[in-house]
Amino acid sequence: MLIEERVEAMNAKLRSSPTAPEPEDEPRRWSALIYIFVHHPKIQRLNAVVDCDARRIDRSKFEQKLAQAAWSNPERCLLDLAMYLYDMQYPFTISDIWRLESAMLRVAVNAIEIRLGLQSFEKVLSGDMAS
Repeated sequence: MLIEERVEAMNAKLRSSPTAPEPEDEPRRWSALIYIFVHHPKIQRLNAVVDCDARRIDRSKFEQKLAQAAWSNPERCLLDLAMYLYDMQYPFTISDIWRLESAMLRVAVNAIEIRLGLQSFEKVLSGDMAS
């Protein structure tokens, strides 16, 4: 299956997901967000908005940080995707990922698969380390 078809199928599954988080979604929501953050080159700018112990992110602080810092379009796209996968009510258009270069597109697709439970965080991360 082509990557475009995979992403379209995953997007349909995301759109059919309930917007209110369900308890069993929590590990996948958090893992998808962290996966993108691990692969983001400027993540240290966002340390103040993430509470790793409570597995929460402060959305208003996140949005303030996005507005304050100079992010490239691909960086911003990945960060917006991370927040969307964590909070499905966050405004994001999946087709925006097509503007990403191949390495960042792979990060985006892997994060979507983690969020949907199609791959585990550990498996994807170990695959990254092997390549």
